[in-house]
Amino acid sequence: MEFHVVPFDRLTLQELTAWSQLQGSMSEYASPYYCPEFAQAVHAVRGDVEVAVLAQGGNPKGFFAFHRRRRTGYPVGSPMADYQGPVVANGQEWDATELVRACRLSTWTFDHVPVSLGGFEGHAWRTVVSPYLDLSAGFEAYVQQRRSRSNREKIHRTINRAKRLAVEVGPLRLVPHATDSTILATLFDWKRTQYCVTGVPDGLAAPWKRALLEQIASIQNATFAGVLSVLYAGDQLVAIHLGMRSKHVLHAWFPT
Repeated sequence: MEFHVVPFDRLTLQELTAWSQLQGSMSEYASPYYCPEFAQAVHAVRGDVEVAVLAQGGNPKGFFAFHRRRRTGYPVGSPMADYQGPVVANGQEWDATELVRACRLSTWTFDHVPVSLGGFEGHAWRTVVSPYLDLSAGFEAYVQQRRSRSNREKIHRTINRAKRLAVEVGPLRLVPHATDSTILATLFDWKRTQYCVTGVPDGLAAPWKRALLEQIASIQNATFAGVLSVLYAGDQLVAIHLGMRSKHVLHAWFPT
């Protein structure tokens, strides 16, 4: 395996194309965090994304985006990165320690690497279950499946609250993706107020974080896009959520 490390904006068109093809062809990398567009958006607002290109015979076989702080590496977009790790071709052998050393790093700190990626088992303190919603059979099928399990009461309570909201305030209307910049500004205001009221550190205090969310909300491609969803009850704004999607996966991110 050959390695070369470059700033994100030094990747060639061939390398970016190979990255997109790898990400789109393997279920392990279905999350939008593994799309090159996510690393590109982070680099656009921070300017410090480096990428290790794993190659064999001159052909790209993997990509590992990261931030560098002296000799310590961090996942691209950290601490806003909920899925982490390299994108490597199926069946391609690679070693995590060798990869980190090739990046001229002493350590790489991670906390959200899927077990299915392999390579990091001996370097992890623990594993936990990651929550997700499988809507491949449709929403009604999902609700029926969940009703038959232990959280039946939670599903029932949520649906009843939605009905009550529609009766007391107005009919519910969901806008899957809003392009009005004032909606995104409202999300930031609500979220920062929530952080203040709950005593949680302000996750949007750093200017680059807000700039990243604005950048991602503006991207609308077939394989990667920001998703700014808005819920109304009548004419009243009730809830906003900013997430991002790949071709088949929507990642929940900032609900307010």
